[in-house]
Amino acid sequence: MNIGVIGTGTMGRAIGENLAKVGHKVVFGSRTPEKLANFARSIKGKASVGSYQEALDASNVMVLTTPWAATREVLEALRPFRNKILLDCTNPEHSEKYELVIGHSTSGGGGDCPLGRRGQSGQDPKSRLCRGTRGALSR
Repeated sequence: MNIGVIGTGTMGRAIGENLAKVGHKVVFGSRTPEKLANFARSIKGKASVGSYQEALDASNVMVLTTPWAATREVLEALRPFRNKILLDCTNPEHSEKYELVIGHSTSGGGGDCPLGRRGQSGQDPKSRLCRGTRGALSR
């Protein structure tokens, strides 16, 4: 399977490295791909590094591991998603205070979703990245 990993911190690197080691083709999407070239080469598997858009274009499945504060900007830059599965591994945490940004009584998949309450995936009106407070990825 072709998998794009957007966000190359500790979580993104670990997920992508393990996926590549079991045989998946992984493209790490980064703001600064040149900084990750040695890392990608060190993985015993099929891994490469590119821009966010290159990772999206090369994959069937996207794994999102960006810091919460950057998530909206990254996803909006990658619109539209067409025929992609998005696995969201983000946590709505404040980057300095180590507490939840949206509290405990709501969901990141609700009104605070980075793509908005009804973020559409591509042009397909049946596909939603965020649906209400249940946070379902698509239907």
